[in-house]
Amino acid sequence: MNAREAPSGGEKGNGIGRRSFASRIAFPAPKPCRGLHHGKTLNVSPLSFRSGARACGLAALLALGGCYALPIAGPMISDIETEKAQGERLGFEPFQLVALAPEMVPVVEAGAPNPDRTFIADLGSDGLRVGVGDILSITIVEPSAGGLFSGTPTGGLFSGGTGADQGARVVTLPDTTVDAEGSIAVPFAGRLRVTGRTTTQIADQIRAALTGQATQPQVMVNLNRTRSNRITVGGTVKSPGLFELTEPGLTLLEAVAMAGGATEPPEETLVQLQRFGSVHRVWLQTLLDVPATNIHVRGGDSLQLVQRPRHYLVLGAAGKPEEATLPATPLPLSAALGRAGGLVDSRADSRGVFLLRYESRATADRLAAIAAKLARRHGEDLAVPDPAAPPPAAAPVPVIYK
Repeated sequence: MNAREAPSGGEKGNGIGRRSFASRIAFPAPKPCRGLHHGKTLNVSPLSFRSGARACGLAALLALGGCYALPIAGPMISDIETEKAQGERLGFEPFQLVALAPEMVPVVEAGAPNPDRTFIADLGSDGLRVGVGDILSITIVEPSAGGLFSGTPTGGLFSGGTGADQGARVVTLPDTTVDAEGSIAVPFAGRLRVTGRTTTQIADQIRAALTGQATQPQVMVNLNRTRSNRITVGGTVKSPGLFELTEPGLTLLEAVAMAGGATEPPEETLVQLQRFGSVHRVWLQTLLDVPATNIHVRGGDSLQLVQRPRHYLVLGAAGKPEEATLPATPLPLSAALGRAGGLVDSRADSRGVFLLRYESRATADRLAAIAAKLARRHGEDLAVPDPAAPPPAAAPVPVIYK
């Protein structure tokens, strides 16, 4: 029984009431738990806790092997199995009891909604895009004399550049602001629409407009100041604020550094990137460990750093039942039990180590199908979800792994 719950005096001999076993576990309302990982060092179960797991309905339950007249710290093996059978006889399933097998591990891992997996490693960042209000610096070069911008014997239109009168000229136009219509005005090229383009594309656009008028024009465009290429960095950083991007190539970690860095440990910090109406999430620790996830930011991006401590619960006949924090690196279930003092020899049954968590209905149905397939190998008959049945509700399902 959970230490947070007083015994209700239900079943005789174990001090546990008749309410659903899953409901007696005192942790928050069902949420999809994240990040089970295959642990090769595990003897009891091939699953392990992983640093991607969030604080949710997740507990290691150590069932008791004996019978006690006094209130006890957790359920007995028979309590779990009996309640499961009683619920099925009454026409409902209080929880799904799964005898863990190696074939199930990929299903569990694939069904765990891990932020790192939903994060798009390449969201596309092909340079800064010019927007309304941005200020551009435009330089036009004519490599030979006699052109539109070059010096001539009679004096060119823009003869104040560099070089001899008969040589090349470099002309820098006054700073040009992108107007409310997204356009700029360039002498002899006319009005050009430039919003949504990179500076390289704008330079090509001006050069094409001057071809046939200027002599082999070469154009360079730089972004001096920007109003559209700004990013917001907030949350658990030292100096949250609005920052301008004047050069392409700024990464997520560099953006966090611009805001003074994170104030919380990276393994507890979730980076939420909002771009084009979608939100993508990745752990700050992952950005540090996996360079491919440290993508470039784009104008209009919003970064929020959120502290998300991740915990797991150990209940029952353990040396030290506790709520513990997950480390940054994957934690095998055997190591989690070791941190909790292991099994209590006088009370625990090594066959009664259970893992309780909430899975999606799709994952629960796949586990049931695998369990039925394995049972048929041994001559048993288990119910399997009807593939022709309508899609079930999206509510998470309490699953107890044995």
